[in-house]
Amino acid sequence: MKIKKALYLATVLFGLITSAPAHADHVGISIGIAPPALREEEISPAPGPEDHWAWHHGHWRWIDGSYVWVPGHWVERPRAGAVWVEPRWERHEDNWVFVEGRWK
Repeated sequence: MKIKKALYLATVLFGLITSAPAHADHVGISIGIAPPALREEEISPAPGPEDHWAWHHGHWRWIDGSYVWVPGHWVERPRAGAVWVEPRWERHEDNWVFVEGRWK
């Protein structure tokens, strides 16, 4: 379990460091309340070969005036070698801005 959490955190940090400029991915949601901490999730076995599937970790969304947890799930890769960059919340001054996940 600890290894899965460490791999998840490493993936998220790698995505933050290597993603395109955030302004290109913003959804336009700006909230004055920080999102809750990410939840630890149990990753189920892939439904097929992992080079064809990617795990999308759970994340918080702002829906109807509050944060709602979207659970993680497996998604078929759109093409060979595609890498999923996780969605995330970024702090900009006194607000939190949501940055959509995307395939690279």
